[in-house]
Amino acid sequence: MADMATLPQATAAWERLAAVPATWIPITYVNSSAEIKAFCGKRGGSACTSGNCATILKRYLGSASRPRDAGHDRDVAHYPKIFFLPDEHLATNTAHDLGLPDTSIVRYDPALPDGGVSDAQLAAARLVVWKGFCHVHTLFRPEHVAAVRMAHPEAKIVIHPEAPKDVVRLCDAHGSTSHIIDYVHRSPEGATIVIGTEYQLVQRLAEEQRGRRIILALQSSSCPNMARTTEAAVLDILQRWPEENRVLVPADIAEDARLCLKRMLL
Repeated sequence: MADMATLPQATAAWERLAAVPATWIPITYVNSSAEIKAFCGKRGGSACTSGNCATILKRYLGSASRPRDAGHDRDVAHYPKIFFLPDEHLATNTAHDLGLPDTSIVRYDPALPDGGVSDAQLAAARLVVWKGFCHVHTLFRPEHVAAVRMAHPEAKIVIHPEAPKDVVRLCDAHGSTSHIIDYVHRSPEGATIVIGTEYQLVQRLAEEQRGRRIILALQSSSCPNMARTTEAAVLDILQRWPEENRVLVPADIAEDARLCLKRMLL
Protein backbone atom coordinates (compact mmCIF):
# COMPACT_ATOMS: atom_id res chain seq x y z
CA MET A 1 0.00 0.00 0.00
CA ALA A 2 2.83 2.40 0.80
CA ASP A 3 3.87 2.48 -2.85
CA MET A 4 0.41 3.69 -3.92
CA ALA A 5 1.17 7.27 -2.87
CA THR A 6 4.51 8.84 -3.80
CA LEU A 7 5.83 12.24 -2.76
CA PRO A 8 5.61 13.74 -6.30
CA GLN A 9 2.01 12.52 -6.57
CA ALA A 10 1.10 13.89 -3.16
CA THR A 11 2.74 17.23 -3.94
CA ALA A 12 0.79 17.52 -7.20
CA ALA A 13 -2.42 16.65 -5.35
CA TRP A 14 -1.71 19.30 -2.71
CA GLU A 15 -1.32 21.91 -5.42
CA ARG A 16 -4.63 20.76 -6.89
CA LEU A 17 -6.37 21.10 -3.51
CA ALA A 18 -4.95 24.59 -3.11
CA ALA A 19 -7.17 25.70 -6.01
CA VAL A 20 -10.04 25.58 -3.52
CA PRO A 21 -9.50 28.02 -0.61
CA ALA A 22 -9.74 26.07 2.63
CA THR A 23 -7.71 24.84 5.57
CA TRP A 24 -6.46 21.51 4.31
CA ILE A 25 -4.99 18.97 6.74
CA PRO A 26 -3.13 15.91 5.37
CA ILE A 27 -3.51 12.62 7.24
CA THR A 28 -1.68 9.45 6.31
CA TYR A 29 -2.29 5.87 7.30
CA VAL A 30 0.79 4.61 9.10
CA ASN A 31 1.42 2.10 6.29
CA SER A 32 3.06 4.79 4.19
CA SER A 33 6.57 5.89 3.32
CA ALA A 34 8.72 8.18 5.46
CA GLU A 35 8.43 10.76 2.67
CA ILE A 36 4.63 10.77 2.86
CA LYS A 37 4.76 11.02 6.65
CA ALA A 38 7.13 13.97 6.29
CA PHE A 39 4.79 15.52 3.72
CA CYS A 40 1.97 15.39 6.27
CA GLY A 41 4.08 16.46 9.22
CA LYS A 42 5.39 19.51 7.39
CA ARG A 43 1.85 20.64 6.59
CA GLY A 44 0.37 20.28 10.05
CA GLY A 45 -0.96 16.77 9.62
CA SER A 46 -0.64 13.44 11.36
CA ALA A 47 -0.38 9.72 10.83
CA CYS A 48 -2.96 7.24 12.09
CA THR A 49 -3.51 3.53 12.51
CA SER A 50 -6.68 1.60 11.81
CA GLY A 51 -7.21 1.57 15.55
CA ASN A 52 -6.98 5.32 16.18
CA CYS A 53 -8.15 6.64 12.81
CA ALA A 54 -11.46 7.84 14.27
CA THR A 55 -9.67 9.72 17.04
CA ILE A 56 -7.34 11.46 14.58
CA LEU A 57 -10.06 12.39 12.11
CA LYS A 58 -12.32 13.68 14.85
CA ARG A 59 -9.49 15.79 16.25
CA TYR A 60 -9.14 17.68 12.98
CA LEU A 61 -12.74 17.64 11.81
CA GLY A 62 -13.99 18.94 15.14
CA SER A 63 -17.67 19.19 15.96
CA ALA A 64 -18.54 19.26 12.25
CA SER A 65 -17.82 15.53 12.17
CA ARG A 66 -21.06 14.90 14.03
CA PRO A 67 -24.39 14.67 12.23
CA ARG A 68 -26.30 17.91 11.90
CA ASP A 69 -29.34 18.41 14.09
CA ALA A 70 -32.60 18.44 12.19
CA GLY A 71 -33.57 21.96 11.18
CA HIS A 72 -30.14 23.43 11.89
CA ASP A 73 -28.04 23.62 8.74
CA ARG A 74 -24.65 24.40 10.23
CA ASP A 75 -22.23 26.42 8.13
CA VAL A 76 -19.10 24.25 8.02
CA ALA A 77 -17.11 26.38 5.58
CA HIS A 78 -14.66 27.41 8.31
CA TYR A 79 -13.93 23.84 9.41
CA PRO A 80 -10.78 22.12 8.09
CA LYS A 81 -10.93 19.69 5.20
CA ILE A 82 -9.02 16.43 5.46
CA PHE A 83 -6.80 15.02 2.72
CA PHE A 84 -6.35 11.32 3.60
CA LEU A 85 -3.84 8.99 1.97
CA PRO A 86 -3.14 6.28 0.94
CA ASP A 87 -6.15 4.10 2.00
CA GLU A 88 -9.53 5.34 0.79
CA HIS A 89 -11.57 2.61 2.47
CA LEU A 90 -10.24 3.13 5.99
CA ALA A 91 -10.92 6.85 5.68
CA THR A 92 -14.38 6.45 4.14
CA ASN A 93 -15.59 3.89 6.67
CA THR A 94 -14.23 5.84 9.61
CA ALA A 95 -15.77 9.09 8.38
CA HIS A 96 -19.12 7.32 8.06
CA ASP A 97 -18.79 6.14 11.68
CA LEU A 98 -18.26 9.78 12.69
CA GLY A 99 -21.43 10.87 10.95
CA LEU A 100 -20.10 12.31 7.70
CA PRO A 101 -22.41 11.55 4.77
CA ASP A 102 -21.00 9.93 1.64
CA THR A 103 -21.79 13.13 -0.25
CA SER A 104 -19.09 14.95 1.73
CA ILE A 105 -16.40 12.44 0.72
CA VAL A 106 -14.54 12.75 -2.58
CA ARG A 107 -12.01 10.31 -4.04
CA TYR A 108 -8.83 11.72 -5.58
CA ASP A 109 -7.35 9.52 -8.32
CA PRO A 110 -3.68 10.43 -9.03
CA ALA A 111 -3.92 8.70 -12.42
CA LEU A 112 -6.55 11.17 -13.67
CA PRO A 113 -6.12 14.81 -14.72
CA ASP A 114 -6.77 17.07 -11.70
CA GLY A 115 -7.33 13.91 -9.68
CA GLY A 116 -10.66 13.37 -11.41
CA VAL A 117 -12.36 15.92 -9.15
CA SER A 118 -13.85 19.33 -9.89
CA ASP A 119 -13.47 22.53 -7.89
CA ALA A 120 -17.14 22.25 -6.93
CA GLN A 121 -16.61 18.75 -5.53
CA LEU A 122 -13.59 19.88 -3.52
CA ALA A 123 -15.48 22.88 -2.19
CA ALA A 124 -18.32 20.66 -0.98
CA ALA A 125 -16.08 17.95 0.46
CA ARG A 126 -15.09 17.54 4.09
CA LEU A 127 -12.82 14.60 3.29
CA VAL A 128 -10.77 13.90 0.17
CA VAL A 129 -9.50 10.32 0.07
CA TRP A 130 -6.63 9.02 -2.01
CA LYS A 131 -7.40 6.18 -4.40
CA GLY A 132 -5.36 3.55 -2.57
CA PHE A 133 -6.17 0.28 -0.86
CA CYS A 134 -5.01 -2.86 0.91
CA HIS A 135 -5.41 -5.70 -1.58
CA VAL A 136 -6.06 -8.19 1.25
CA HIS A 137 -9.23 -6.40 2.33
CA THR A 138 -10.55 -5.37 -1.06
CA LEU A 139 -11.02 -9.03 -2.00
CA PHE A 140 -14.13 -9.16 0.19
CA ARG A 141 -17.41 -8.77 -1.68
CA PRO A 142 -21.11 -8.35 -0.78
CA GLU A 143 -21.80 -11.81 -2.16
CA HIS A 144 -19.42 -13.29 0.43
CA VAL A 145 -21.52 -11.75 3.19
CA ALA A 146 -24.73 -12.98 1.55
CA ALA A 147 -23.33 -16.52 1.34
CA VAL A 148 -22.47 -16.50 5.05
CA ARG A 149 -25.93 -15.21 5.97
CA MET A 150 -27.41 -18.11 4.03
CA ALA A 151 -25.11 -20.84 5.34
CA HIS A 152 -24.74 -19.57 8.92
CA PRO A 153 -27.72 -17.36 9.81
CA GLU A 154 -26.72 -17.43 13.48
CA ALA A 155 -23.23 -16.10 12.80
CA LYS A 156 -21.89 -12.63 13.49
CA ILE A 157 -19.66 -11.09 10.85
CA VAL A 158 -16.84 -8.71 11.80
CA ILE A 159 -14.59 -7.11 9.20
CA HIS A 160 -11.60 -4.81 8.95
CA PRO A 161 -12.38 -1.17 7.95
CA GLU A 162 -9.97 -1.34 5.01
CA ALA A 163 -12.65 -3.33 3.18
CA PRO A 164 -14.94 -1.48 0.73
CA LYS A 165 -17.83 0.38 2.36
CA ASP A 166 -20.55 -1.64 0.60
CA VAL A 167 -19.18 -4.77 2.32
CA VAL A 168 -18.50 -3.17 5.69
CA ARG A 169 -22.05 -1.87 5.95
CA LEU A 170 -23.45 -5.37 5.48
CA CYS A 171 -21.50 -6.77 8.44
CA ASP A 172 -22.38 -6.80 12.13
CA ALA A 173 -19.23 -5.02 13.25
CA HIS A 174 -15.97 -3.63 11.92
CA GLY A 175 -12.72 -2.47 13.40
CA SER A 176 -8.96 -2.79 13.57
CA THR A 177 -7.12 -6.06 14.13
CA SER A 178 -7.14 -5.51 17.91
CA HIS A 179 -10.86 -4.71 17.74
CA ILE A 180 -11.53 -7.94 15.86
CA ILE A 181 -9.59 -9.95 18.45
CA ASP A 182 -11.47 -8.24 21.29
CA TYR A 183 -14.77 -8.88 19.48
CA VAL A 184 -14.01 -12.59 19.39
CA HIS A 185 -12.99 -12.71 23.05
CA ARG A 186 -16.12 -10.81 24.13
CA SER A 187 -18.48 -13.06 22.17
CA PRO A 188 -20.47 -15.70 24.09
CA GLU A 189 -19.25 -19.26 24.30
CA GLY A 190 -20.50 -21.32 21.38
CA ALA A 191 -20.83 -18.31 19.07
CA THR A 192 -20.02 -18.53 15.37
CA ILE A 193 -17.96 -15.58 14.22
CA VAL A 194 -17.02 -14.96 10.61
CA ILE A 195 -14.03 -12.67 10.12
CA GLY A 196 -13.06 -10.57 7.12
CA THR A 197 -9.36 -9.88 7.41
CA GLU A 198 -5.97 -11.45 6.70
CA TYR A 199 -6.40 -15.22 6.67
CA GLN A 200 -3.48 -16.08 8.93
CA LEU A 201 -5.07 -14.09 11.77
CA VAL A 202 -8.34 -15.92 11.22
CA GLN A 203 -6.51 -19.25 11.38
CA ARG A 204 -4.74 -18.30 14.62
CA LEU A 205 -8.01 -17.22 16.23
CA ALA A 206 -9.74 -20.42 15.05
CA GLU A 207 -7.04 -22.53 16.67
CA GLU A 208 -7.07 -20.44 19.85
CA GLN A 209 -10.86 -20.66 20.15
CA ARG A 210 -11.20 -24.34 19.26
CA GLY A 211 -13.88 -25.92 21.45
CA ARG A 212 -15.16 -22.55 22.68
CA ARG A 213 -16.19 -20.56 19.60
CA ILE A 214 -16.43 -21.32 15.89
CA ILE A 215 -14.22 -18.99 13.86
CA LEU A 216 -14.61 -18.89 10.08
CA ALA A 217 -13.13 -16.76 7.31
CA LEU A 218 -15.42 -14.55 5.27
CA GLN A 219 -13.13 -15.34 2.35
CA SER A 220 -9.55 -16.59 2.22
CA SER A 221 -7.36 -13.53 1.64
CA SER A 222 -3.68 -13.67 2.54
CA CYS A 223 -0.87 -11.11 2.65
CA PRO A 224 2.43 -12.46 1.30
CA ASN A 225 4.34 -9.65 3.00
CA MET A 226 2.94 -10.46 6.42
CA ALA A 227 3.74 -14.13 5.83
CA ARG A 228 7.42 -13.20 5.54
CA THR A 229 7.42 -11.87 9.11
CA THR A 230 8.40 -14.93 11.12
CA GLU A 231 10.25 -15.39 14.39
CA ALA A 232 13.27 -16.66 12.44
CA ALA A 233 13.24 -13.61 10.16
CA VAL A 234 13.05 -11.21 13.11
CA LEU A 235 15.93 -13.01 14.83
CA ASP A 236 18.01 -12.80 11.65
CA ILE A 237 17.39 -9.04 11.41
CA LEU A 238 18.42 -8.50 15.04
CA GLN A 239 21.53 -10.64 14.71
CA ARG A 240 22.70 -8.64 11.70
CA TRP A 241 21.81 -5.25 13.18
CA PRO A 242 23.02 -2.59 12.57
CA GLU A 243 25.78 -3.51 10.13
CA GLU A 244 23.50 -4.88 7.40
CA ASN A 245 19.92 -4.02 8.31
CA ARG A 246 20.09 -0.46 9.53
CA VAL A 247 17.62 1.86 7.78
CA LEU A 248 18.75 5.46 7.40
CA VAL A 249 16.30 8.29 6.66
CA PRO A 250 17.64 11.68 5.54
CA ALA A 251 17.56 14.16 8.42
CA ASP A 252 15.15 16.60 6.77
CA ILE A 253 12.64 13.85 6.02
CA ALA A 254 13.09 12.23 9.43
CA GLU A 255 12.36 15.47 11.29
CA ASP A 256 8.99 16.09 9.62
CA ALA A 257 8.06 12.40 9.63
CA ARG A 258 8.79 12.24 13.36
CA LEU A 259 6.50 15.25 13.89
CA CYS A 260 3.74 13.46 11.96
CA LEU A 261 4.09 10.40 14.21
CA LYS A 262 4.25 12.47 17.40
CA ARG A 263 0.93 14.09 16.54
CA MET A 264 -0.56 10.64 16.14
CA LEU A 265 0.52 9.76 19.68
CA LEU A 266 -0.74 12.89 21.39
